[in-house]
Amino acid sequence: MVLFLEKNLKYPEELRLKSKEGVVMFHFIVRKDGKIDNIEYQKSDEPLFNQEASRVFSLIKYMKPAREHGRIIDKECTLPINFRLTNW
Repeated sequence: MVLFLEKNLKYPEELRLKSKEGVVMFHFIVRKDGKIDNIEYQKSDEPLFNQEASRVFSLIKYMKPAREHGRIIDKECTLPINFRLTNW
């Protein structure tokens, strides 16, 4: 997942020039079939971060489902998408 984000996430140039940083938190459920459901996100103070994080998150169609005691289960997850200048 980290490699996917690194490859696809683009730091908004306007915010890079202003040295702005932020985090957009996504909460969702990965279903047994790998589909992503019940997506909610906690916005940052910067609309450009929200737009970019939403764009990249929308590219994720499926995730590997969770296992518990050998059984595939639905799993609630949280994914922070960090915009930090030290990462770029």
